[in-house]
Amino acid sequence: MIRGLLVLFIIYVVLVISALADCLGGERRPRHLPRFAWALTILLVPVVGAVLWFATGRPRAATGPGPQAAPPSTRTQKAPDDDPEFLAELARRLKKKEEDGGK
Repeated sequence: MIRGLLVLFIIYVVLVISALADCLGGERRPRHLPRFAWALTILLVPVVGAVLWFATGRPRAATGPGPQAAPPSTRTQKAPDDDPEFLAELARRLKKKEEDGGK
């Protein structure tokens, strides 16, 4: 019985700490309430406050074009051995080096 209560208490503490860290650590404004009100709700309303934070209070991720969305990358990063431009430049340098006498 004591072990079961201890496990439930540990789960509750982890839930509250993760909800508080998520609430207080974000840069974007939370939905529905100010940040301090969410923190008080998480602390003062057992379990329900943390569940409400994760269900309704977290800011939505930026998905569409808008002020919070990052511009899409025009070129993807490639490893040097997968980059055709790098390989062509390398071949050009080697050819020039061979023509100059291997210097």
